Amino acid sequence: MVIHQQLNVVNLGNEFITSDDIIFDEVVRAQGRKCCKEKRRKLNDENSVVDALKKLQCTLEKQVEVNKKELELKREKDMKQFEMREQTLRKYLELEDTAQKLKIKDQ
Repeated sequence: MVIHQQLNVVNLGNEFITSDDIIFDEVVRAQGRKCCKEKRRKLNDENSVVDALKKLQCTLEKQVEVNKKELELKREKDMKQFEMREQTLRKYLELEDTAQKLKIKDQ
């Protein structure tokens, strides 16, 4: 199929071509071309979504690991504080016991 287009001036670098009637061959596209482009676009979009979800999953896994380590450190800190309180309480009770024994000896 041939299409006729009306052009007054065509610029080709330094040369100007004037024409009243230039004939162009119509570009015939394959029937499924638009469908294929749409499929590729959807596939690219899906791949982008999959990549984003993988990155999110990786980020969440790292965050879970960090949270576990923080929890472990908090437990260790709490255990040390508990042990320190226990030692302090034992020493306090020992001092009280020693003080009572000294009172009994003085009497």
